[in-house]
Amino acid sequence: MLVLGIIVGVQMFHLVHAVTYIPATRFFVWKDILHRSDCILSSKAGKRSGNNTHYEDMNPCFCKGTLATCYSTIKNSPKTYNLTVLADGSQAEPCPTNGIAKCKQGDSHADRIHRWVPALRDCHGGQLTRCTMDQPCTPCERSTLPTFKQGRCTTCSTKNSGDCKFVPGVGPYCLVSPTSKAIEPCTRCCTEPEPLFDSGGYCW
Repeated sequence: MLVLGIIVGVQMFHLVHAVTYIPATRFFVWKDILHRSDCILSSKAGKRSGNNTHYEDMNPCFCKGTLATCYSTIKNSPKTYNLTVLADGSQAEPCPTNGIAKCKQGDSHADRIHRWVPALRDCHGGQLTRCTMDQPCTPCERSTLPTFKQGRCTTCSTKNSGDCKFVPGVGPYCLVSPTSKAIEPCTRCCTEPEPLFDSGGYCW
């Protein structure tokens, strides 16, 4: 009876886990911290692919704006950079982009401004490598970034026009708004290079 009870208990444990698993859809994302490596390494809808450090993967918002604070990460070498904007639009002491400094706009890790655009964009909750009708992506256009708050896509350039190569029924599909279940074809799979500051001074 004891062995039988253990067998039944183990089976029930796995059965409960199986029936409560809900795959990511446009209506629900299961465990936001779950990320598939193939999604991270993909360039779905213009996102950064893995740890790419191409110039188009750099974040134009890195240490830009009045909220930004740049500080050295070199051990035993504390330094805070002067980011004051001069009359010609340049910074008095630009924040280094070679990895010896970090940038933040608050005290928590969530307030950090990264050097690169996010590789986790649209990969939360175990999402797959494509922007489908069931798992649509967030749009890349600069004007939509403060609304969706998912970070920028790779930067548009002469070599990166942002053509999404949309195929009806296949995708890529994007959300119309973060509060709606409506979707539409993704129109641009890159983000315009100019920074965008919201009413709170945060750069997108």
